[in-house]
Amino acid sequence: MQKKSETLRQRESAQKELINLKKMQQGQLDTSSLKKTEKTELKTFGEKFGHFMNYHKYKVIVGVVGVLVLAFILYSTLSVPKYDAKVTVYCYEYVSPEELKGIEEWIKEYYPDVNSNGKVEILATDCSFSLETDQKSYVDNMMLKIQSILSSDNQAMLFILDEKSLEFLNGVSSDMVLFTKQNIVELPESFYDALPEDRHTLLEGKPRYLCLRTVGGTTVETEKGKQNYKYAKEVIEALK
Repeated sequence: MQKKSETLRQRESAQKELINLKKMQQGQLDTSSLKKTEKTELKTFGEKFGHFMNYHKYKVIVGVVGVLVLAFILYSTLSVPKYDAKVTVYCYEYVSPEELKGIEEWIKEYYPDVNSNGKVEILATDCSFSLETDQKSYVDNMMLKIQSILSSDNQAMLFILDEKSLEFLNGVSSDMVLFTKQNIVELPESFYDALPEDRHTLLEGKPRYLCLRTVGGTTVETEKGKQNYKYAKEVIEALK
């Protein structure tokens, strides 16, 4: 009985499909009602993000790298101090970082606020070395450094020199005197007071000088160089 009933249902279904087919052929049946409706499921945020990354991951990577580089540049630009001037230390003895810091603190007391940012910041550059050292590569590196400063750095107007280094630099060129007498002052006691008490170099008893370099007729004779020379000259005059 059950098999007969199932067979009957199949026949009725087949007959219904046949009737619908004929009606469709005759234009009597709306075919849109026979189309299967697709169920649209809303994707989760994770699925949408994954789909987006599949198609745009390289663009995203390039964009992220670009943002990081820009952030680094901005951070570097904003975090680096804007120095009002530089002082070069070129003596024939070892100079420690602590002593350089003391030199910066000492000389900024005499320097004007060149960039008008409300504070004075000076950078001390070490080009010193002991004449007794056997490290030729180190000496060569220091000599290249001071040569570069003299030829291209228009912020480095002042030099701390001893008698021998002053004599050497003034003998480099036969066409000009790099440090003239009127631009040389012996370092006062306040200079040594600003250095660490437990230091082993830059001790008192040996003549050392603050020297203002010549600008005229050199590669740093620019508008900026002339202006920096003027500010450095104020320091020399204040120490005389």
